[in-house]
Amino acid sequence: MTAENSDCNTILNFTNANIITSSGLTRLLMWRQIILYNIHPITKSAFEVTGLDGVFTLAADKLTAMAVLRSNRPALTL
Repeated sequence: MTAENSDCNTILNFTNANIITSSGLTRLLMWRQIILYNIHPITKSAFEVTGLDGVFTLAADKLTAMAVLRSNRPALTL
């Protein structure tokens, strides 16, 4: 998927990502709508500190992310 295809809805598993760099955040911002799930607490705090927790939809797990994707409503609180 590329930024040109930004109308796509995407879920991204963050299970193996315990940190995220500014370059990684920049790449995530290319998507109009993305749902992130299984976010490590350190990575989650990076989203909160930068205010990006309000830009991206954060979900606790894959089932919640899939439900949000289907319903197009905000995710349940982590």
